[in-house]
Amino acid sequence: MVTCIRPHEYGISNQEKLEIGIMNSLHLLRQLVEEIQLAQESDVPRTRLFFTKESKMMCLLNIVLLCGLKCNASPANIPELDYLTQITFELYERRGSTSQDHEYSLRIGFSPGAHDSNMIDLELDSKHALSVAPRVFISDHIPCQEALIHLAPKHVTLVNLSNLKTIGSETEDGVFNLIRE
Repeated sequence: MVTCIRPHEYGISNQEKLEIGIMNSLHLLRQLVEEIQLAQESDVPRTRLFFTKESKMMCLLNIVLLCGLKCNASPANIPELDYLTQITFELYERRGSTSQDHEYSLRIGFSPGAHDSNMIDLELDSKHALSVAPRVFISDHIPCQEALIHLAPKHVTLVNLSNLKTIGSETEDGVFNLIRE
């Protein structure tokens, strides 16, 4: 039963998954985009860690996979998230010939955490603990400006989320509007 229901917990269609993801994780998405922009402007290396609920991570993952970025995964391929789940947004810088010439790319990684679908016949390691699934990159290097265009919350117009009847109308330029009626 869980294998049937869990994939549809945050929407049945991809459009619904994107809309629910935006409504649930918009604040986290804004912080993430802001941190990426600050890292581009900084002269020193930066690390930001966010700790949040599984629902926020699943919604953020749906946004990443469905916002138009070229990814090597789809929401249907995402396993159950468990302890120590991680989504990484790694910003890479390549310096050009001049001091002003910088090129940035973003690479997104994902690990579903410490989970084993066969809990009954589970064999633990010598530490008597579940191993964390290794991180895999769900995107290649994406030019940072292109990634920010797809991820930027300014492309999502929110008009008071209370009393929503029509959700997620897409305009001609690909901007999603949440409309209150």
